[in-house]
Amino acid sequence: MKSVLLVLVGSILFFAGCSKMPTETVQTIDKSFETIIVSGGQEYAPEATNVAADAITEMKAEIAAQDKKFVLFRTYSESKFLAARARSVVDSVIVVVETNKELARVSSRQAIDENLLKLNSAKELLLIAPMGKGSELDIKMLESDLNGIGQLIGESEVAFGEQRYNDSLVKSQAIAASLDGIVEELNSAISSKK
Repeated sequence: MKSVLLVLVGSILFFAGCSKMPTETVQTIDKSFETIIVSGGQEYAPEATNVAADAITEMKAEIAAQDKKFVLFRTYSESKFLAARARSVVDSVIVVVETNKELARVSSRQAIDENLLKLNSAKELLLIAPMGKGSELDIKMLESDLNGIGQLIGESEVAFGEQRYNDSLVKSQAIAASLDGIVEELNSAISSKK
């Protein structure tokens, strides 16, 4: 009787050990997901980040469901499958976030540089713009606008330096539109005096 009891207890302990979800796997997935968040997942790949969060939630729900069962009836095979899938999704989202972030960085830098060139061109046009009776006030206003745009480019540079590339890019696009309008006004004033 004693040996049967020992075999039964040994079997229970063996099956309990076999039917356990490795917590290291879950912790690794959680750390990788934290990398996504810290890298700007919600900014650079929000849909993919949400897919990764959903995969992790599904995995953890299955693990919790198994944890609630009596030890002999637990089976973590589905949990392990969901963990492998979550790991794969999280790893691919990390790549997507980093790729999108780099594209935003390059686009933002390019937009800033183009705006600096446009600003310099506009300032050169301002120097040759005619200063007649009615146009002198207009030219002074355009000069003031260009000074303001210079400050906005500085703000865009600050956002770039803080790695807020999307914010920098949006600012740069608005600046470019303003600069285009000013250059057009200056060209118009110059051509009307010829």
